[in-house]
Amino acid sequence: MSMLPDRAARAFPLLLLGLMAGMAVMLDRVTEVPSFAPGAADRTPDLRISHFAAIGHGEDGKPLYQLKADQMRHYPNDGRSEFERASLQRTLPGEPALSVKADKATANAGGDQLWFEQDVLLARAAGETPAVQLRTSRLQLDARLGQASSDAPTKLRMGADQASSTGFHYDHDQARLKLSSKVSIDYAPPKR
Repeated sequence: MSMLPDRAARAFPLLLLGLMAGMAVMLDRVTEVPSFAPGAADRTPDLRISHFAAIGHGEDGKPLYQLKADQMRHYPNDGRSEFERASLQRTLPGEPALSVKADKATANAGGDQLWFEQDVLLARAAGETPAVQLRTSRLQLDARLGQASSDAPTKLRMGADQASSTGFHYDHDQARLKLSSKVSIDYAPPKR
């Protein structure tokens, strides 16, 4: 009797295991396995909308806010939304219209925190006070608290008056503007 069939019988499971391992390596290389690494979902929006527009209405049905953007992307992991060439219009009863325009904007999941970036223009229409224009490269709005702030260089024009600073904080409820640093003001006294 020959020992060859016994050796082949013992080697068969090892050959089969080697063949299966080779197939697993080959399948791994030809198939794309999704990444489960933290942060991978951060870069993948679950929703994209071109020519985005959203309107917030008051209890009386009249529009209070309107947000427009060339493109909106929503990210499911933290609920944030990003906007390209964004424009926010606010029309509250009894208050002058307010608008903010920027190349980029981000809103948190609740929509009460907004960050505007790159060529930001905040404009308030004239009312009891002259019209206001504020230009900066970064602006944060907290709609819940009624506050706006920036740490970037800012130029402000209110009627004939002008101011510039690096950073500011504005509290709408208290009607208080604080200019942070490197402040320069050109005040035009009223004519008598």
